[in-house]
Amino acid sequence: MTEKISSYRFGVGKYFHEKEVLSHLREELRGFSDKALVISGKKAMEALEEQDFRKCLKDAGVSFREELYVGYPNTEKVEYFSKLAREEGYGVLIGAGGGKIMDLSKAVANQAGLPLLLIPTTAATCAAFTPLSVLYTKEGKYDKAIHFDREVDVVLVDEDIMLRQGTRYLAAGMVDAMAKYIEISHGERSLKRGTVPLQKYLAYQMAEELFTVLEEEGAEACRELREAGENNRQALSKEEMKLGSALQDCVFCNIALTGIVSGMMQGRGQAALGHVLYNLLRTSFTEETRGFLHGEIVGVGLRLQVLYNQNEDLEERVTKFMKERGMPITLQELGIPNQPEAKDSILSALLRNSLVEDSEEGRERLKRGFHRIWKY
Repeated sequence: MTEKISSYRFGVGKYFHEKEVLSHLREELRGFSDKALVISGKKAMEALEEQDFRKCLKDAGVSFREELYVGYPNTEKVEYFSKLAREEGYGVLIGAGGGKIMDLSKAVANQAGLPLLLIPTTAATCAAFTPLSVLYTKEGKYDKAIHFDREVDVVLVDEDIMLRQGTRYLAAGMVDAMAKYIEISHGERSLKRGTVPLQKYLAYQMAEELFTVLEEEGAEACRELREAGENNRQALSKEEMKLGSALQDCVFCNIALTGIVSGMMQGRGQAALGHVLYNLLRTSFTEETRGFLHGEIVGVGLRLQVLYNQNEDLEERVTKFMKERGMPITLQELGIPNQPEAKDSILSALLRNSLVEDSEEGRERLKRGFHRIWKY
């Protein structure tokens, strides 16, 4: 899979966000193929079936094969599904699930040369929108990120399916989205027009507004989602189940707007120390961090990033947001053992990273931030 990042890919071919969004399947698949390979998680398929997913495909005259997958997207599975798609002559790939399924589906479609339709079932990441995949080993260690030359063809965000996710997923997606504002300004308290390339400055401005929307509407969005879950358990009708305005805003921010910011940065430079820490922990402390979501780990790294940027006020806002959502805010709360060797190995790895300024002052900033995130 050749990595190409010279062009801008600002978003998907088509992005739908509404109730009963699967009604668009017939029209969207008509331009691709009448033979689809479907890759999804078990819970994702259950959610899709509540929206008559299989019936929608059959009504559209599409024959399909379902492949349920539980695990990390890895090179071996990309090869397996790509070969399956080519040998059995599938003309389109449909991926449905969380971020791992989104990343797996994008990598498979890219390798097999297939058009791609994605149906995210959570708003925990922008994976459905961005033309890149993060791959892991079978054990869950971080392996690599692959950038693709083309965008995702279609994304279908179904409001009823979004109501099935837990608030933990929504909150993790918010923090991962908020990270763009802080990581784009890596090493600086803020960016000013004329001091950086215009596209970076505009991505930063959009990311700042994204941060503000999530900070202001996040609590209400989580309340609406909890209320919807309680109502669902009381078996309310579909007409009584709907996304509230704050929840709609935050889902859109987590998936689409975050993906657009990433596109403006060409998939590079919108991730810095927060994501460096994520990759490091997934690689060196795989078992300890297995139960945590992407955004939860990135969030702890985000505190490190904003402290490295010497923006104490913003660090307080980020920490407050995370604590109010019940998220971990330190490495100890992520399950990292309180042992000198663990502490030294993480700090040493961070100091060796090329993003850390090669100066005594830069290293000291990193160390001060690290000691703040080690334990509460």
